[in-house]
Amino acid sequence: MLMTLLILVVSSALFLYWFRYTVILILRTRPAPDYAPQVAVANHLSFVEIRQKLHAPVETESLGSFCKALQQDYRMLKYLLGHAATGQAGRYTVEQRLLMANFRVLALCCAMVQRFQPNAAKTALLEMSSILEYFANVMGSRVAALAGEAARA
Repeated sequence: MLMTLLILVVSSALFLYWFRYTVILILRTRPAPDYAPQVAVANHLSFVEIRQKLHAPVETESLGSFCKALQQDYRMLKYLLGHAATGQAGRYTVEQRLLMANFRVLALCCAMVQRFQPNAAKTALLEMSSILEYFANVMGSRVAALAGEAARA
């Protein structure tokens, strides 16, 4: 019984380590052209402004509104990725699914700790905005590829 519990704990810890490491690696890979600002402006998304605000001193009361705004941006980008008129519409890669799961976990953590540990909430919000930036770049590259195909036709 004790050995089974030990194996379960160690396996869970290794899985969490793998998950976090994989998410960090995915977020560190940046595409050559950065489409995130254009996608944010075109779709009225606020993750770019929130990221800039988070790099300055922030009041604790505004962290909740930032979290809600990022969740709204997440829903919009997920909808766009799922319904874009490209060959990949409706399909998400493994990397995108990992980032989606991480976003949901971060949103939950942010909601739980924003009043008691504002620095931890701020860190979670920064990572959430990085995930949204990744999705916006994916969306921008899909649109650019579609525009390139239309120009060749």
